[in-house]
Formats: sequence, C-alpha cells, structure tokens
Amino acid sequence: AVLIIVGPYEEDFSDWTSSPAVREGRIRFLGSTGKEGIRDLYRLADVFVLPSYQEGISSSLLESMACGLPAIASDTGGNPEVVVDRQSGLLHRPGDVEGLRAALVRLGSDDRTRAEFGARARERIATVFHIDGMADRFEAVYQRVLAESV
Repeated sequence: AVLIIVGPYEEDFSDWTSSPAVREGRIRFLGSTGKEGIRDLYRLADVFVLPSYQEGISSSLLESMACGLPAIASDTGGNPEVVVDRQSGLLHRPGDVEGLRAALVRLGSDDRTRAEFGARARERIATVFHIDGMADRFEAVYQRVLAESV
C-alpha cells in the first residue's frame, strides 16, 4: 500500500520526511495539484481518506465519492451528511488513530466491501448531491422563507 498525501504541506509532516516509509516510497507527499492531476489520482486510488478535526462539506470528499471511491472520514462537520457510515464509507471519531487504522485495514483488505461502498458512494453523490437536486432544495428553502416573511 502507498499513502499519497495531497494538499498543502503541513508543519506536522516535517517529522515524517526522514521516516523509512517515506524513504521506501510507501508515503508520498504530492503537495497541491490542479483539477486534472487530482482526477488522475482519484482514478488510481482505492480509498479516499479525510481525517479532519473539523470540516464543512468537503469538495474533495464529494469529488472522490463521485469517482466511485469509498471514503474514510472523521465524524465531524459535514462529513456524516455526505458519507453514510458502513454504506458508502466508514466514519471515525476525530483524532481516533486506532479507528482510522481499523477503517484502513478493513477497506484495504476487503475488495468486495470496498467495491460495494464505492458504488454506493457514486450513487449517493449522483442522487443527493447532484447540482440539479441541490438547486431544487435551495429553491424550496428560499420559497419557504419568502412565504413565511409575507
């Protein structure tokens, strides 16, 4: 397995750069990448991981699931609205390293579950988070607010 970390370099990563896993190529830091680059990474990946301490609705979570990747995400912010635990991915408590490890082992070692979660992830994004459906829900909220203010 190879862990690919994408996004801006964090100070917390400085201790990792001399680790054997980095030297052996099992952990790679790619930094920020453009839309074309990230799409290629989604296609290569088996699982998307978002171990945030706090989060809104993550674009990268939506994008990865739309590409059919099962997600492992912390149970914070908007993540539980996007990931249905044990259906389209796995949720763990923020900061729960053991829970994150267990989720990685489970999806990393179970091809069938990974494929099922990935298919459900893609379907969830296509139905619940598709732009047309989101626009309809926003319009309904606006219409309700307008009706209440008259």
